[in-house]
Amino acid sequence: MRRNCVCFTMTLVCIICIAAGDTLYQVDEATDKAIRDFVNDGSANIVVTTVYRNNNSKLLEAYMNKRNQVQREATNDISSFNISEPKTVARLPPMLSSNVNKSLNEFYLFHGTKVSTMKLIAESGFNISFSSPANHYGSGVYTAELIGKAAQYPINVTEKAIIIGRVLMGKSYHCQEKNFSHTCLREKNNHPNGTVLSVVFDCGECPGSYEDTLREFAVFENERFFPDFAVVYHNKVAPKVTNGIYVAVISVLTLHISRNHIQSSGLLV
Repeated sequence: MRRNCVCFTMTLVCIICIAAGDTLYQVDEATDKAIRDFVNDGSANIVVTTVYRNNNSKLLEAYMNKRNQVQREATNDISSFNISEPKTVARLPPMLSSNVNKSLNEFYLFHGTKVSTMKLIAESGFNISFSSPANHYGSGVYTAELIGKAAQYPINVTEKAIIIGRVLMGKSYHCQEKNFSHTCLREKNNHPNGTVLSVVFDCGECPGSYEDTLREFAVFENERFFPDFAVVYHNKVAPKVTNGIYVAVISVLTLHISRNHIQSSGLLV
């Protein structure tokens, strides 16, 4: 087993060490740069520490079998495959372009998670049964088109990772919903064409930050997501007032107070 340790310092000292076996391996220099450039879209306050690639052939085989199935469905009903491209398409590194088929609504998208969960997903794939049925459209794999939205998850966790995966949307139900009223979930579950296996959620007027309003892409079969890459990262630390500035301010105040005290004592004219 290969061991790769990624260490960094935050406010105090926080060390993350990843033991990577045959499934996850650290990429070469050229791939590392390409993925970092892809991730660095300016929408997130993150610093990438290490880039990994998934070498799980069984997961890839299951994903490709599902893609072949979606390809056959597309031959019969291509009209249902018309959704606007996610923002990742324009930024996709050339080395990855041949891996996806846009005519099947197959894209690279981002999924935020814990580092420990990242390793489990690389080894065993997604298990939708662990996803909360209380999510916007029920249990599924939820992904984002910008890194800033993916970086919102998980919450209050130090060890963070973002999986860069191939997502096979296929026929997609497009939902525009305000204020997360779960109307989409009810419509999805009662769709006239039967089971909905992917959803594009566009909540352009939902309350919250810019990241909250970005589209989400969800699939409801484990095999529709292949975890191709993973990046381990930490959030940038906001700049604070330095000790030097603090000392300077205190010194000025002290001098001012001392001068006034001396003047009032008649010792300084």
